[in-house]
Amino acid sequence: MNKHNVALPTIFLSFLLLSLTGVLSPVKADSQKQARSNHSIVELSSSVFDAVTIATIVIYGQEMDRDRDKIIQGIDALDRGVEDFIYPKSVYQVISDAETRKKIQQKNKEKLFNSLSASAQNIYAFTKPCFSSTKMVEHKIISIPVENKQQKQISFLVRFGDCEAAQIVLSEVTNIDGNYYFAEMSASKASSDDKSLLNKNKSSKGIAFQYEVAGLFKSGVAPAKLNGLWGLIDTTGKWLVSPKYKEIGRLSEGVIAVKKAVEKNAKFAFINASLSSPGKEITSFKYNKAHYFSEGLAGVKIGDKWGFIDKIGKLQISARYTNIRNFKQGFAPVKMGNKWGYINKQGKWLVKPIFNAAYSFTDDGLAVVVSKNKRGFINTQGRFIIKPSYRRVQRFTEGVAPVSKQKNNWFFVNKKNKSLFAEKFSKVRNFSEQMTAVMNNQKQWGYINHKGQLIILYEFDKAYDFKEGLALVRKGDKRGFVNKLGKIVIPLIYDDAFRFSEGLAPVKKGELWGYIPNPANTSH
Repeated sequence: MNKHNVALPTIFLSFLLLSLTGVLSPVKADSQKQARSNHSIVELSSSVFDAVTIATIVIYGQEMDRDRDKIIQGIDALDRGVEDFIYPKSVYQVISDAETRKKIQQKNKEKLFNSLSASAQNIYAFTKPCFSSTKMVEHKIISIPVENKQQKQISFLVRFGDCEAAQIVLSEVTNIDGNYYFAEMSASKASSDDKSLLNKNKSSKGIAFQYEVAGLFKSGVAPAKLNGLWGLIDTTGKWLVSPKYKEIGRLSEGVIAVKKAVEKNAKFAFINASLSSPGKEITSFKYNKAHYFSEGLAGVKIGDKWGFIDKIGKLQISARYTNIRNFKQGFAPVKMGNKWGYINKQGKWLVKPIFNAAYSFTDDGLAVVVSKNKRGFINTQGRFIIKPSYRRVQRFTEGVAPVSKQKNNWFFVNKKNKSLFAEKFSKVRNFSEQMTAVMNNQKQWGYINHKGQLIILYEFDKAYDFKEGLALVRKGDKRGFVNKLGKIVIPLIYDDAFRFSEGLAPVKKGELWGYIPNPANTSH
């Protein structure tokens, strides 16, 4: 690629340049490449954010006529790093002619390289006031990346200091065995609706203790319960949908299932749960049970059978299953009679019903299945990656799964079924944000990293996954939050709590729930 014809910026500060080459440059060792694989939407978005942030900052460096050699060196590093984002080589192997294959790869690389440059230019145009000669702009992702499978896009919102927020869109997204790749990106100012949400998120100082139960925020909306009824609130605590429902489901993809309080034998319907038109009925109240939406479809029970509907309430897969779980990676576990199998979104079998139990695929592209009371894992081609051989397992996350052959004797394996380290644990959780909680024989919880090293000492009576840099922990009957250094950053003073989501965590004091802000979002 001729870099002199592409106005692509990169970092001008040496320590950030080193960071860039570490994050974005092509990785030579197979083990390192596996660690850098974009195996989830969140990690892919984080990597893209690193790249576009550095690119934006270096535009500033170019304008200020900073170290030219480091700028050029950074451009080379970012150019090589684009290889991490374009489609993998295996995609091009179907093209027999090597020269044609090389041309297509180069074309896609240049397309992505140019769109990254243009996106950085756009961002810098409206974040320029946030830069100074002595301080870089503060920046962070402030919305959960959302995948639109129909349009093959991933979008998320970011903030640069006190400047306007930006929407970043990744286009031509392809999911290959759980790894996400894209060919183009764009950046623009956030919409007025997005800005309203972002301003609330940024200025939030928590929400007062006033609810009987409080749920997690998704895109600025959360379920909450008052006087025995459920409604929806925004990040200021204002009711978007007044509490009037007897039951409420899990909020997902801007939709939620609800059941009326006043009717006998009431049934479920789906309502809009977004900031734009909260409470609007999407379907009538006609389902005996309802799951949450995942990949554009939700399981519903009609009579005594389950099927799947889309977001306008149309039945896409007829109700003929005795049980179902949610779609992930394009497939859903379904039960026919007393056996489980997997179907695609057209209702065709990936694996016919042969399992005693089956669970949804994860971002790693693997799913837990049970056969003859033994557990193993299959991939999205329906093939065994790890044959059923374990007494208990948990799902794969970050390329790792906890497994057990004996009670209270857990260890971790990779996708090749290789044990990662010798130590065994009484109980474990899944890896999240490169760490996981584990329990020793004294029934105390601590945290290890992917090398099995104890990063946070065994000192908690219960420990949960890291989210947004913090993990919920409990000592005795009180709960608080710890950071990745093991420091308690939110005191253990709460009677109950859930994890952080969009900068807020539901917590309980006495009989009432409220929300506390993530200190990382409010410290500046």
